[in-house]
Amino acid sequence: MGSWSSRPCSSTPAPLLPAEDPEETSEQLRVRIRQDILAGACELDFRGPRQLGPQGAAVVAELLRCDQGCSSVTSVYLCGNSLGNAGAASVAAALEAGTPLTFLDLRSNGIGDAGAESLAKSLTSCRKLSSLDLWFNPIRTKGASHFVQAMVDGADLTWLRFDAQPAEIDAALARNRGRFVVLMVEDTGENISFMSMGGNEVLTFNAPADDVNLKEVAGQLASAAGVGVGRLRIALPDGRLVQPADVASSVAQLMRSCP
Repeated sequence: MGSWSSRPCSSTPAPLLPAEDPEETSEQLRVRIRQDILAGACELDFRGPRQLGPQGAAVVAELLRCDQGCSSVTSVYLCGNSLGNAGAASVAAALEAGTPLTFLDLRSNGIGDAGAESLAKSLTSCRKLSSLDLWFNPIRTKGASHFVQAMVDGADLTWLRFDAQPAEIDAALARNRGRFVVLMVEDTGENISFMSMGGNEVLTFNAPADDVNLKEVAGQLASAAGVGVGRLRIALPDGRLVQPADVASSVAQLMRSCP
């Protein structure tokens, strides 16, 4: 019903899980994902040759809910899994119920305007999700307009991608970004520097990127930037903004996760 890998919240990537039985049932899929979540995985990656489809998406979405015991998973990759509008609705229901996700990849899933509407309406309840990738989905102006309204209504999105990005989306994202202090991260290979958007150095860690954990240094970064931790965002190379206090990953892990 799908293939995936998981990554624990440490600097050492987890090995790929063994290939599952192609006839794997929904219950077997549920058990396997639950094992990863209980093991403290912070990333679930379902990209691969096999596809979850709407039924598999419903299983995954249910397990990502906070009220189902999921607290560590912050990034989920569901690119190319034929979710369609039905699968998007299942994901939206999980977001509305509450998940720890900050980044969600839904590229190439055949999601149209109806699925976009479901996802957008869930975002005012899911305040942690700041980055959503909807590239290569047949979402038109009507579907995109729901995300503009969601941001007007308080959704905390700071990075959102469509095939044809409407100007209204860019304007809404800019308004949301303006609510935060955004720092850029630079990896020299020997140390990690965090810079203001104007290029001024804010704080440098004399350590490799694998040794700098954003959640652990969030307080130092916020203090150096002169803001509360909740108003701080880090800009990754692909344009995503992440809230360091919610990301239990090293800088290297996050940068490697850029699509």
